[in-house]
Amino acid sequence: MIDDRDFETRAEASAAIADYIDAFYNVSRLHSTIGYVSPIEFELKLKSRQEAAKKNRPRPRGTLRSSTGSTRGFSSSNGRRRPPGRTA
Repeated sequence: MIDDRDFETRAEASAAIADYIDAFYNVSRLHSTIGYVSPIEFELKLKSRQEAAKKNRPRPRGTLRSSTGSTRGFSSSNGRRRPPGRTA
């Protein structure tokens, strides 16, 4: 690690500390505030859950959205197409 090394410059020591944090501390150390898992493992699980939730999100019934987000031309009460320009 970095305990038994002597550094010639402050920049060299800073670089070694940053490498230690990135390569060991944040990768393998278990953190109690995130359920005793490593930060990398926590982020991977979180991302996986977010993607699953996004994939499985139900669409509201009777509402079809265009690529612009418009619901024009569709009725939310019975799902039948409504002529353009008419409101419910």
